[in-house]
Amino acid sequence: MGRHQVERIERKPASSRWGWSGAREIVPPLWAEAELRGVAALLPSRQSSIENVVAELLVIGGRYHRNLHQDEFGPTRAERMQALRDLLDRLEVLSSRLEALPPQLRLLVSEGQTEGRPTAGPIDVDPIASYCADKDAIEVLSEIASDVRRDLAGAGRTDDANLIGEVWVAACMAVSLLWNLDSTTDGDVVIHGGSAGSAVADNSADPFESLCAPVRLLYIRFKLALIHLGRRKGPEPRLSLGLLVWQLCDLWQRETGTPVTANPVKLGDYTGRPQSACGRFVCAAVEALQPSAGWIDEHKAVDPPMRAAIMMRPPGHRVQAVHSAMRAYVADRLDPPAPRRGRPRGK
Repeated sequence: MGRHQVERIERKPASSRWGWSGAREIVPPLWAEAELRGVAALLPSRQSSIENVVAELLVIGGRYHRNLHQDEFGPTRAERMQALRDLLDRLEVLSSRLEALPPQLRLLVSEGQTEGRPTAGPIDVDPIASYCADKDAIEVLSEIASDVRRDLAGAGRTDDANLIGEVWVAACMAVSLLWNLDSTTDGDVVIHGGSAGSAVADNSADPFESLCAPVRLLYIRFKLALIHLGRRKGPEPRLSLGLLVWQLCDLWQRETGTPVTANPVKLGDYTGRPQSACGRFVCAAVEALQPSAGWIDEHKAVDPPMRAAIMMRPPGHRVQAVHSAMRAYVADRLDPPAPRRGRPRGK
């Protein structure tokens, strides 16, 4: 018959989520309050009143919605990697424009530095402050280039003004992305780009080299963060649902005084969903705390990520994920681990 030809599926390139922020107010889902009273009634015994249990469930639900906003509906790995690539391109352009300056223009730019200019601090002292200082330094560089360009243009030195103008434009374009990077990727840079501190130590007595150091340091930070994200394989995890289940298990254990169990067997058949009283309580609470359709429509993109798909499905599609999270909770609480049943494994 001949060889089968496999058509390569062309994926739409990811777009960066500029300006996106994971910061969000915790708003209790008041629309679920009536249903939550029925959920609280599933507790066989309580240390608190129904009203207090409902109030705690509302707080847990508000945190759950914020976590969904930050994680499941936040920038995907591909979107974050694209943002880092865009920043690396801008910093490469800025670096090349600085390197192209002749000595006399380098001197003018260096003289434009002020004593209060932010400088890159030791990364191991305060990574966040050092990272912000590097970004501030690029903004100061754009201001210096703008001032020098204006002075040169006023003196009739058009060619020199144009060279400095290229530095100014490149710095402005870099600044616009630096301060509009989504908060998730910004955090990745702080966490995974920290080792860049010792890679570009500014030991030069040349003020121009000192001015260029934050550009190189930021480039290495973003490069390290991009490499780290690129090494992650497989689907992105769903974090919010598991955290919600664990908080509900804590509530059950505290209110009832009985341990959490995650038995998936009913009448001798495996069902894949919790069958214990605790499991019924947790499943009911998870469904009651799911976001409304309006909330989902507000947050989902044109093509929502796979990790968020389970949140948009009808009730009943989450029970197996709830059961897996409960099993993880029970296993985490076993100290020491329970003895293994059945035949010993062969050696």
